[in-house]
Amino acid sequence: MSEVPVKKKHQSGSEKCKKRQEQQNKLNEQLKKIQNLFKLRFSPESKEHQPHDFPNTSSASHTMVVDPVERELFDDYETKANEKTDTQYSDENQRVRKRKRHHDDGPAKEVVLRGKEKIKVDTYLPVLDMMCTELSRPLEAYREINDLFGFLTDFSTKSDAEIRQACTKFKEHYIFRGH
Repeated sequence: MSEVPVKKKHQSGSEKCKKRQEQQNKLNEQLKKIQNLFKLRFSPESKEHQPHDFPNTSSASHTMVVDPVERELFDDYETKANEKTDTQYSDENQRVRKRKRHHDDGPAKEVVLRGKEKIKVDTYLPVLDMMCTELSRPLEAYREINDLFGFLTDFSTKSDAEIRQACTKFKEHYIFRGH
């Protein structure tokens, strides 16, 4: 005896809207978590909020914003996403269109990215680079502020000569600007 397929119940417009809003809220929450993770990872000014086993990222030693390890986490993210959804890349089963070669193309073979590599190169890496670039802007502003005012919070750890040098730098900054 064969099973009869069960028809899915049609959703009304308000149910679809409600479901779409719930999905959007979940995505917004996940985006906030990711943004907070990146802020904690790349901002040396937020050291007090970082876990104790978190790698140290001081302003002086942290010149490159993008950690190479972050670029290699794509496989982990993809695995977690595949656990939540049962989907496949749609372009893995499509035929490859051959591009007409021109005389000035050279001997290099044409590279066709599919599935995982295409998502990584076209989406993941540009988003990661953009986030890191955008997060580096406030980092630079914090560095400038710390260079000028940082000595005010470190009186107990700095020597008299270092404090005098920082005060001179502070004074020259405001005299130079005409304040």
